[in-house]
Amino acid sequence: MKRLLLGFLLMASAQAAELRIYPGFTEYRESVPAAAGDYVVRLNQEQAAHLIPGTLNLEGPAVLQVIQQQREVWLNSLEGKTVFLRDGEKVRPVELVRAEDLTVRDPATGRFFNVSYDRLEFPELPPAPEERSMVQWNFKVDRPVPAQVSYLTRAYAWNPRYTLEVGAQDSSARLSAFADIRNVTSRDVRVDKSELVAGEVNVEAANVYKGGVAMFESQDRAAPAAAPMPSIASGVEGSGVYRFAITEAFDLPARSTVSLPFLNPQVTLERFVGTTRGFNPRSSKGKLDRMYRLRSDVLLPAGVVTVRDEGVLVGQTSIPDTAAREERVFGLGEDPDVSYNREVKVLSQTKDSARYQITLTLENAKKRALRVEYKENFSGNVTLEGQAQRTAEGLSIEANLPAGGKLTRSYTLTFQYR
Repeated sequence: MKRLLLGFLLMASAQAAELRIYPGFTEYRESVPAAAGDYVVRLNQEQAAHLIPGTLNLEGPAVLQVIQQQREVWLNSLEGKTVFLRDGEKVRPVELVRAEDLTVRDPATGRFFNVSYDRLEFPELPPAPEERSMVQWNFKVDRPVPAQVSYLTRAYAWNPRYTLEVGAQDSSARLSAFADIRNVTSRDVRVDKSELVAGEVNVEAANVYKGGVAMFESQDRAAPAAAPMPSIASGVEGSGVYRFAITEAFDLPARSTVSLPFLNPQVTLERFVGTTRGFNPRSSKGKLDRMYRLRSDVLLPAGVVTVRDEGVLVGQTSIPDTAAREERVFGLGEDPDVSYNREVKVLSQTKDSARYQITLTLENAKKRALRVEYKENFSGNVTLEGQAQRTAEGLSIEANLPAGGKLTRSYTLTFQYR
């Protein structure tokens, strides 16, 4: 019965593929011409190790049966041929009779025996270890029609990477974005058609392998011409995910990361210092954090943001998927020039209630004014009086802290326990 083989060829040329690349995995797709008989898909050991189990499908014809097998492809091709057996310092020719258990025949005696792989020498360069055997899927179908192979793999993935550059004025903030596309395999991939997908997409995590690529043994592909530099189109939303088409074919070299400019967000930024803390009936002091409030005019897929403030690296943070015009607030560690001193005085305390007077002093040692936001969280039946604003979480104090100056706010909290 004639079979169409869709497997890795033991050759150095890159494979063409259609990839839909997610942050943690990739959907691989490739068209298959019509053929009589079975369709056979082969992945080498490295590629099969990246495959997410149960996701390899043949789409088009009705599949009547699928058989998955492990096969020694390279040694099988040497059955009936002469290989060489090392015995101490001597090397003699033998016939490889059966690859599965390395049975050989001595042509001088006609006898058969088994050998270990490390005693064999070959007349040609052996392939890399991951290429010597294959995992094979035999698809028995109802009729010969054009089909498509698809599966999910951990071999390829992408992540956004952002750099936020802030000048002396918040209005000068600029956010640049790159899409880092990774290939963790030892094979080059020619990506004919691809798109990046952002948003939360969960796949089965148990027994996860890590990804593969197939190609057709019956096809010959000429070396591709130099492709134009690919670019990434604006995102299109659907079903809660965003899809970004890569406009040209490109090469994804083995064990590499290809970075492409991604998005052109227009952002608004507000810098301030602040802290959020839970209520504590004891006095305390410390430093406030460098804080940034960021908004973008387009969706920002989840990724790492590197922040450079007035030309100086001040830290990195991770942001989740952030919708257009959604506010994202993050901190980048303590600012040593801005401190707080929180003094607590107990006014009364019984089994039914407690009343505290808090005096908060904020001090700015910088030569420029700063926006400050101090937040204190508490719950229950609490009454707030004084120079603070009640919030759903507790209280907030927002003010402009003068250059080289201090700011004091006083407030009283009454906790009712019954």
